[in-house]
Amino acid sequence: MRRYYALLLCRNGSDGYPTARLVKVLGESTILVETDWPWELDTSYELSLQVTGVSLRATIDGESVFDIEDSVQPLTGGAVALVCEEGRTATQRVTVVPA
Repeated sequence: MRRYYALLLCRNGSDGYPTARLVKVLGESTILVETDWPWELDTSYELSLQVTGVSLRATIDGESVFDIEDSVQPLTGGAVALVCEEGRTATQRVTVVPA
């Protein structure tokens, strides 16, 4: 799948500072927005990404992290998946509901 939005917890650059990142993949990956977010290994977080038209709203543990619009080739349909580029995930559940 090379067409999706993703809310990611990452280690940024060479300093490895923890960040939250919202990306769009449409063939290639584009960082839409990023912010420092002090997440820790071996800690559970509830991530939520709501997409309604061109509006994207992301929360972590119920706290708003990003609230943006993607008006350049917005993704209007798709599927749901988990992204884990290294390490592991201990996902408890994935829920999809209408916006």
